[in-house]
Amino acid sequence: MNANDNLRDASQRVQAELSKLEIPPPPHPPTKRRRAFSFAIGMAVVLAVLGLAGLAMRFVGPGSEVGGDVTTVTSAPHAPDDQIYRGTVTVIDTGDNPLVCAGGVAESLPPQCSGPPIHGLDWTTVPWAETANGATWAEMTIEVQLEDGEFTLHGVPVEAEGFPEVDVDFTPPCDPPPGGWVWTDGPLTTPEDMDNAITYANNQPDRTAVWVFNLLEDPEESDLAGRQEYVVVALFTGDLESHEHEMRALWGGPLCVGPGTTNAEELLDIQNQLNEIANRGEIPGLVGFGYSYTDEIKGQVILGSLVVESSADEWAIENYGAGVIRFESQLKPLEK
Repeated sequence: MNANDNLRDASQRVQAELSKLEIPPPPHPPTKRRRAFSFAIGMAVVLAVLGLAGLAMRFVGPGSEVGGDVTTVTSAPHAPDDQIYRGTVTVIDTGDNPLVCAGGVAESLPPQCSGPPIHGLDWTTVPWAETANGATWAEMTIEVQLEDGEFTLHGVPVEAEGFPEVDVDFTPPCDPPPGGWVWTDGPLTTPEDMDNAITYANNQPDRTAVWVFNLLEDPEESDLAGRQEYVVVALFTGDLESHEHEMRALWGGPLCVGPGTTNAEELLDIQNQLNEIANRGEIPGLVGFGYSYTDEIKGQVILGSLVVESSADEWAIENYGAGVIRFESQLKPLEK
C-alpha cells in the first residue's frame, strides 16, 4: 500500500470519528509532496500544516479535495445570471430534489451530506450512479447555472474527473547551513529526542507551525527504528534565539527555527469565528460553505465553498484585513 492509499484510509477513519460529533466529516484530505510527511510513529510529532492530524482537528465540514486549480482560484466577480460553473462534486438524491454536497460526505449507506439543490438532473444520464436504501448518488463533473442559491444543470454530467493533488512545499524556510541540510548521526538524534523538541515547540504560546521535513529523496526508505534524516522545523512569533537555544538542548539533528506570521491559537480563534459566521450564511458571496482549515505557515484561515464570488474577498478584507482569509471554490466560472 503506498502513501496516498494510507492517507485515504486514514481519512476514512477521520470521517467516521467526525460523524459521531454531528459535524460534516472531512473530505479526501489534501495529498502532499512525498518528502513532506508528518511522522507520528513512536513520537508525538507534528502539526504539518496540511497534514492529516491538522485536518482531523481543524476541518469543521469538508469540501472538495484541495489542490491544483482548486486552491489557486479564489473567487469570481458577482456573476451574471447566465454564468456557467464547472467542477467535480458528489450529488445525492433521497427522493426530493438532488443535493450538491457542500463539503464532505458521510460514508454511511446511503451516504449523507448537505448542500444546495440541483435542478434538471436526469439519473438515467448517470449510469455510474449507485442506489441503496432509497437514495441515489454519484460523483460527477457538472456544469451548472446559479440562481438564488440553487443550481440548474447545464448539459449532461460526465464521470468524475478526479481531484487534483496539491503540491505543498514543506521545505524548511531557514537558510540552509554551510553544505546544505545534511544528516549527521550524533547525540540527541533519537526519535525520543525529536519528540522532546517538538513537544517543547508545540507547548509554546507563540508557536505558529511545527513540522518535520524528510531529507530522503524517497521517504519510503526512512525507518524510525533505523535510518533517520529529518529537519525539525518550528516557527514562532516571539524570541527566536531563546527558542532555538531550548530546542538545540533537546535535539541534535538538523533544526530550523524561524519567524511565523500569526500565532496558531489566534488562527484557530479566527477560524472558529468564521465558522459561526459562515454557517449562519452571513459571509456574502459564499454559496454552499463546506469546510475550513488553518494554514499555519502562511498565517491564513481557508474557507471552502461550492462557489465563491468576489464579494467574499471584499468582506474578508474589510473585516479581517488583507491576506488573513483565503477562499477555495469547488465550482469554477467558465470563461465565455
